[in-house]
Amino acid sequence: MSHYNIMKFITVALLFLLIFIEVLSEYFIKISITKDNLNYLYLGVFTYLLVGIIFYFYIKRGESFAVLNTIWQGANVVIIGLLSYFILKENLSYKQIMGMFVTLLGIILVNL
Repeated sequence: MSHYNIMKFITVALLFLLIFIEVLSEYFIKISITKDNLNYLYLGVFTYLLVGIIFYFYIKRGESFAVLNTIWQGANVVIIGLLSYFILKENLSYKQIMGMFVTLLGIILVNL
């Protein structure tokens, strides 16, 4: 595996880690409200701190802020929407579903 491929893999892995941790943070905060348990709130706040740290190192690697932010925020919208629907049993309107679809399309276009 070439040095370029290794760096690309690390970049993608950091991005996925960033997205996963942010989704986890938002999930903990939502659970803290529904279960009225501050421990989940503390977990949510702590994991959000990790988001900032990972974001710092990602940008420090010289990655494009515009591309990173588009992928990160777009993926967050879609994953949180799916998590809300399938795990938290929340309803999604037609407009919200179409919005997630358009968001995915935007992520694809930014990466072309």
